[in-house]
Amino acid sequence: RLYQIPFEMPDCEGESGTQTLHLVGDFSAPAEFFVTLGVFSFLYAMAALVLYLRFHSLYGENKKLPFADFCVTLCFAFFWLV
Repeated sequence: RLYQIPFEMPDCEGESGTQTLHLVGDFSAPAEFFVTLGVFSFLYAMAALVLYLRFHSLYGENKKLPFADFCVTLCFAFFWLV
């Protein structure tokens, strides 16, 4: 990916000389991880918003639902920070 794209960099020693270089490293895996995590976080936030607004009485009566919401939020925070 990045290593396949050449770019011309001027030589410091010669005024008109250039050197062909390639970028080093492949950072696509961490970027894909954070994009996926961001999309899942957005979808979870939309689902939680619907649950909070539409089924407020169910959320208030059930004690397991707020705890599950808290655990999922902790998991998202852990994966985002690690």
